Amino acid sequence: MPPSHYESTLNVWLAEALKIEHGLAARPESKQDGGRRIDIEVQLDHLIIALEAEQNQSAAKKASAIKDADQRLEQELADCAIAICYPAGITAAEEIASCKLLYTLRTHKDRPSPAKTEWRHSDLAQLVSVIKKIPDQLGDPDNIANALSFSLDRAIARLKTAHHQDLAKALDLPPDKSSRRHPTYRQAAKRAMLVIATAVMFHSQLD
Repeated sequence: MPPSHYESTLNVWLAEALKIEHGLAARPESKQDGGRRIDIEVQLDHLIIALEAEQNQSAAKKASAIKDADQRLEQELADCAIAICYPAGITAAEEIASCKLLYTLRTHKDRPSPAKTEWRHSDLAQLVSVIKKIPDQLGDPDNIANALSFSLDRAIARLKTAHHQDLAKALDLPPDKSSRRHPTYRQAAKRAMLVIATAVMFHSQLD
């Protein structure tokens, strides 16, 4: 039997299967700012879903997949993440569709420790079903608030410091409380962006 392929190759195969066979906007080995990377990035209904995978299904590999998935959330690279473990012995792209994957869903709100994490077995079709249900699962009010906060943080991170101050001044907002000696306006700018986002959503309902 040919040797198992490296994890990066499995990620490419899985992303291709998600895209070609199931119509998902999946991209493997997605490079992000600061040299960071998402194993597989799936864009769905304006959400970014990070799939972080490991080859093999041992306890150590499960913990590693969870750690990577949680880091993508902490790094504000994704709205939701799925930790995945491939079974050992996959040697061809055609085997991805029928192999038994292990997966667990991670969100900004729900990230139990590896010891308390519930893993599920699934084939590719079942995993696709899980991915497609994520927008509805994130419809919980707390999850919506977390997703909005994440999006605002991501928007603010792309602006220069001068822009933070301009946004704050436009709405007459004070500098951040923790920055009296060297004033910063990151949180003030985030509040200003929230006002702008609310206004845009309100006006979109009038059109």
